Amino acid sequence: MLSHTTQALEKFDNSHDFERMCADILNSLGCNDVTPIAPRGGGDGAKDVTYRNSSGENSLACVSLRKDAKAKFLSDLKGRSKDDYSEYTFFTNQYITAAEKLKLTIYCAEDLEATLVCRDIESLRSLLDTTFQNLRSDYLKIQPDATPDYSFELSHLSKYSVSELITEANEILASTKAKFQKHSQVSYAIPISLASIGVESTQDVLDRLYGHIRELEEVENNLQDKYSFNLEVMSTKYDENIQVNVDSNDGNSFEFDPEYLLIPTRPIDHQQSDFDKMMHVSPNSGVGGVHAPDKSEFYARITNNGKSIKSNLSIINPNQSKVLFDERVFISKLNDKLSQELKISAFSKFMKDPQITEFKFDFNNAETQQLGYN
Repeated sequence: MLSHTTQALEKFDNSHDFERMCADILNSLGCNDVTPIAPRGGGDGAKDVTYRNSSGENSLACVSLRKDAKAKFLSDLKGRSKDDYSEYTFFTNQYITAAEKLKLTIYCAEDLEATLVCRDIESLRSLLDTTFQNLRSDYLKIQPDATPDYSFELSHLSKYSVSELITEANEILASTKAKFQKHSQVSYAIPISLASIGVESTQDVLDRLYGHIRELEEVENNLQDKYSFNLEVMSTKYDENIQVNVDSNDGNSFEFDPEYLLIPTRPIDHQQSDFDKMMHVSPNSGVGGVHAPDKSEFYARITNNGKSIKSNLSIINPNQSKVLFDERVFISKLNDKLSQELKISAFSKFMKDPQITEFKFDFNNAETQQLGYN
């Protein structure tokens, strides 16, 4: 289906405005020192727009509405030398085939030792229909699409516990007491296997177990009312370079990888022993997933200033949700409140003002994750 933008580009007949639009595109793409050579007409020495690319190199843009734009561009290139420019951009409202682009690219690389950026009608349509709708409005008189509407959904709402580790440690303590009692009944004050690792009394072993249980109970106490979450964002239209700020309306601070998730080391002697066997815990390391997953699954880079989180998304497609943060965010529940209020502000070049969303989630919906030894 032919787009309105394509139709407008095909009918574009003002070479000076086309050159101005291309110069504006270069500026919008982040190029520096963009300079149209003869914006009001007159001789330009086969140079339409000069600029510096992202690497700061001298570059030249050639702009043409001619039907034979490719042949004209190639002719202009043959008048250049290797030391003239490091990059050439070819702007045209004509269609350039893949084979033609390859031919031009090879010529620039081999004969001019330069790179080529080809902006034919399809490339221009893509830019003007997405990133640069303001330029589309200025030069093609096609109004920007409707303002995007963002929606957010809570994900990975979790709380954490070491209750299973405490239960298991208490079971090990009970079995260790029973073992020592059995030994004492046959006149063993200290089992040989324990003496071999330097344990001087059964009480030393029991004290270690008691101490470890106390440490686990302290961790469990610190985990009360601590929650983690993430957010997914969805947009009604294509957008890129979106910034989303998340603030706590309740005044809480956000945390990443907090210390209270650290589990105390199991009290196992460095040597293999019966004590090691007694303290063996079934392999549940990593339960709860407190470490950040593969970064390739995420699209946000976050910074945290304590009271708010700023997230930048590179692109978002209509009705395809993306995870907002590249790791879970931790927050503490205030007093007896059952819900947390967030203020979410989405910024986009398609919006004059940010979209503000008041978001509330219920702590009662959190899933408990059991932590294990690392």
